[in-house]
Amino acid sequence: MTITNDPYAAKISKSWTFYNYNARLALNDSLDLYNSHYLNQNGVEKYDSLIIEDSKELGCIKLPMDSLQLN
Repeated sequence: MTITNDPYAAKISKSWTFYNYNARLALNDSLDLYNSHYLNQNGVEKYDSLIIEDSKELGCIKLPMDSLQLN
């Protein structure tokens, strides 16, 4: 997980774990954003995938599919 050299990120990460998703997501203005404030469906799916990945890595969630073994 990445924390950038952003001064805000550096300051806030001293108090708690801070994940700068803006730095980690490669969003395309025309494909992933509805406007300058909101993600469209494609952007939401990218963001959600990263949140779920991090949550699983931290042990915060376990999805039902994690326990299935496919042969």
